[in-house]
Amino acid sequence: MALDAVERDIGGGQTRQPGILAFSFRLPRPTLTLNVWQRMSPWKRTRYARDLAWEIRIAYGEPLPFRPLERARLVLLRHGIQAPDTDGLIGGCKPLIDCLLAQSTRHPHGLGFIVDDSSDRLRLVAEHVQVRHLHDQCTVVEIWTI
Repeated sequence: MALDAVERDIGGGQTRQPGILAFSFRLPRPTLTLNVWQRMSPWKRTRYARDLAWEIRIAYGEPLPFRPLERARLVLLRHGIQAPDTDGLIGGCKPLIDCLLAQSTRHPHGLGFIVDDSSDRLRLVAEHVQVRHLHDQCTVVEIWTI
């Protein structure tokens, strides 16, 4: 992990070493930025979340987890040709995190990788990786136990 990683502690300020890599996959496009997400209509947001959930299922390539992780560290590496600002990078992770949560009425497209995104259950590390070509853009997702 690079030293200039944008790290948002959602775990109450506690620092922990990552445990075991539980899940890892690569999505074919970079995460959205917060500005793009905020300017989407509600209909487009719903469609984007549904499509993203299917992309995750295909990229993961195995049966979905039987039981979600109670506590997790989520590492997102956004490979893109243009670096977003800090709040755009972190805020743009929301649709992806919502798809990783356990399915509920609030998260109908949830896939059950993690139980909750509350402050005591999830730690998010998001980093932008600069690439030169459009075809190199992607998002690498790693979910670690803590």
